[in-house]
Amino acid sequence: MRRLAASIPPWLPRWALLLASLVGWGLFMRAVLINVLGTISLADEDIGGMGIDEARSNGTRVRLLAGDITQVSVDAVVNAANSALAGGGGVDGAIHAAAGPSVMAELRDRYDGCPTGSAVITGAGALPARHIIHAVGPVWRGGGHDEPAQLRAAYAASLDRATEAGDASVAFAAISCGVYG
Repeated sequence: MRRLAASIPPWLPRWALLLASLVGWGLFMRAVLINVLGTISLADEDIGGMGIDEARSNGTRVRLLAGDITQVSVDAVVNAANSALAGGGGVDGAIHAAAGPSVMAELRDRYDGCPTGSAVITGAGALPARHIIHAVGPVWRGGGHDEPAQLRAAYAASLDRATEAGDASVAFAAISCGVYG
């Protein structure tokens, strides 16, 4: 393990740490990890040729994983949902298919949609998790419609739902990176 030191800017939102776990581009990821975590430990295992597998800070571990999010055993899985919470294609469809119909039934019973930048929580159905957090990110419209702030809000809302539910481990799907993102 090697140690890197940097200061944590007070304006940097907490979601940036999790964004680093989703993005595997070496220099960007290193910059985010250094700027967000302050003093961190980075493992030397190689992920995608980037040399980063895991970062730790103050008891928090961030891991970069590639695989099937429906098979990850965690407290909560964050789904990239649409604002109608109607299921869809891509990761949203895969999570709903693996979780089974109880999740969609719970969404219909408890919620009437979810605005962009927000997140709601349900049970996980047949997934090896306790909860699914359904986060709604923005549809990219050129960058002039507050898309970055909406995306930050979706990640922050996901962490808020996880905290409220007592979930300690969270796996994020990349929000707003599909056909509309």
